[in-house]
Amino acid sequence: MPAGSHRAFFPETGEVTLPRHDRASLPVGVAIAGPAMIEDECSTIIVYPGQRAAADRLGNLIIEAAA
Repeated sequence: MPAGSHRAFFPETGEVTLPRHDRASLPVGVAIAGPAMIEDECSTIIVYPGQRAAADRLGNLIIEAAA
């Protein structure tokens, strides 16, 4: 569930609204499609258009090109 939004510009898509997600709240295995922003207390991760991100059972954030 997004925790807000943020505006960003990507050359491929132009200006878009990014949903902001709290990394600690991401359920294991649930994919977040880009463009999106994932934040925690130490970092901000940008999931670019055409990518998707999911947390694994160990808490790693896996980002891959969407199929």
